[in-house]
Parts: sequence; C-alpha cells; structure tokens
Amino acid sequence: MMKPDRSTPALLLAAFALGACADEPAFDFELAADPNVSTEAQLVERIGSVVFVLDSPDGLYAPGEERSEEGFQIKDADSDPNDLELVVSIPIVEGALPTVRIERGGLPDVPIDVRVLGLPISGSGPPVADGLLRGLRFSDAPQPITLPFDLRDELLPPRVEDVIPADGSSIPDCVVPSVIVVFSRPVDEGSLLAPDAVRIEPIGMPVQVSLDEAGLVATIVPTALEGSGPSIAYRVIVESTVEDRDGGPLDQIALEAGAQAFEADYTHMCAPPPQLPAVPCGDIVCPPYERIECIADECVISKCSVDCEGGLVCAPLEDTCVSDCRIGDAISDCVDGLECDLDTGLCH
Repeated sequence: MMKPDRSTPALLLAAFALGACADEPAFDFELAADPNVSTEAQLVERIGSVVFVLDSPDGLYAPGEERSEEGFQIKDADSDPNDLELVVSIPIVEGALPTVRIERGGLPDVPIDVRVLGLPISGSGPPVADGLLRGLRFSDAPQPITLPFDLRDELLPPRVEDVIPADGSSIPDCVVPSVIVVFSRPVDEGSLLAPDAVRIEPIGMPVQVSLDEAGLVATIVPTALEGSGPSIAYRVIVESTVEDRDGGPLDQIALEAGAQAFEADYTHMCAPPPQLPAVPCGDIVCPPYERIECIADECVISKCSVDCEGGLVCAPLEDTCVSDCRIGDAISDCVDGLECDLDTGLCH
C-alpha cells in the first residue's frame, strides 16, 4: 500500500476550548449515546477519558513520523508497523461528554476511519465504551459530526439487537419461513423456551424456537406466517422474562427504570418467488438472506456487510468492525470475564 510522502505531521486542535480557527477544515465531533442502549449519564459515571483513533486504509502517516505532544500522539495503534495512526486523548470534565474538534492540518485527502474509546475512571484496563465511523473526509470548512458512542454490550443488560427480515424488506412469495432474533448478550435457553416468552402476533406462540450454541441467535419458526399480497404485517414480542446467562432480565430501553420487553411491528412487501428457496437447516428453515448460513443445523449470522482493516475485525452479529483483541493493547483488550478468541479476534 502506498503511503503519503510527507515530512510534517498534521496539526491538531482537540476541544473547542483550545481556540481552533473557525474556518479551517476540521471535524467537530459530538459523542451521542443511543437511548436504547445507554445514556450519557451512564457513560460519564464510568469513563475517565475518551480516546479518538484516526486511521485510513490509504495511510495517514508513514513510519518515522512518530510524534507525541500533550493530548495527542502519532503512533502505531493497531500493531501494523507499515503505517501510523493519530491518537487523541480527552479527559471527561464537568460530568459531560466532550465536544472535540480535530483540524486537518497536514493530513492527506483520504477517507478516514474514526474509532472512539471510553477508558475507565481508574485509568487502567480495557475500554468500557466505544464507537466507530468510517469513510469520513475533510471539506473546506468545519463539519459537525455526530459519532455514535455507547457502553460495550458486555457491560449492559441483554437486549434484542436485530431482527431479520428487517422491517420494510421484500418477502419472496409473501411467506416468512422463519424469523431471526439477535441478542446483544448470550441468553439462557430455558428462559427463552418458556411458554409465551417469545410470540409473533397475531399468530401467538411460534411453532418452534431454537437458540444457537453461543446463545445470541434465536430462530423462530411461526405458524403459517404468510399473506396474499401486496404486503404482510406482524409483531415480534420477546418478554423481559428472557434472561442472560447471569440471570439478568431483558432490558430493551435504557432510559426507563426496570426491565422492558422487546416489541416491534414489521411490515414487508410481497415479492415474486425467489430463484433460490429458503435453506433447510436440520428440522428448521433459515430465511434466504446472504448474511445467514446453516452451520451444524443452526441458522447462524456469519458475515458482515463491511470489510474490516487496520486492527479491526468483523463482528457478524452487530454487522460492524470492532477492535481485534489479539493485538493486546489497552484499546483492544476484552473486558473482565471475557476471553479473546485467537481465531476470530473477537471477545467472548
């Protein structure tokens, strides 16, 4: 990969209080928690500082351009010695997430990936929160950018992360052979299979519910979930009686006290029958979506829709890139209680 030939590293101003120039090309980052996942109050009570890591598949800095000054470093942050990253550290003050400005300075005109990590108040240990945006580019003036930033799933109660097929998608032949529910944490199989724990309305109890070995992907086979066109509609319900393997109940809404069930309505347009049918998988059927395959008689989400580079690996369930825990630095370490899978680079 060709690296930019530059002798002067980028100039940087982090945090508006430092007095950045109003008209210079810059990213103005505002960290935003998803209220369905975590709140700003939950974040700041556990985070002592946030760390921004800027990288690019086209390269930002070449070896030999290392630099360290107060608040930022140019260094190898992903164990790839062929290029260097820009690392910016900002302390949490006044009980609020910081708004951060990073100027372009001498950075090249390339797509930039930005990771942000929330380090614990103790100052040691792996991040307790993270966020990621990919493919950013500087323009001629400062750009306000909202960067999703939440507590790591391992530190939160379980919730429904995704449902497949997604709302609004087209359904071949107006038939839904199965519904996939993805959880943020491994759930207890007994609580999931309990009567009325999972329902599809107006049908009621599904014919069959199965859970993959990891406890993260449930396959629901409903009774005759089909329509006559032009659309089909139903509701998926997962009760808060479903628990993770530590006994914690499903808690779908972080802003509300107590445990909440998952309830969501789905409407699909009916499409002509597919050229390839749904995939038989043991005694169930996997829906015909390219990220799902049958492995050991389980419907498994095994692929990401994005490519991961520069110290990141694919987390199929979240369909996103996360830090490769095999790197073994403060950015990529697994939280207490989880181990690094040396085959995938994911914490489990």
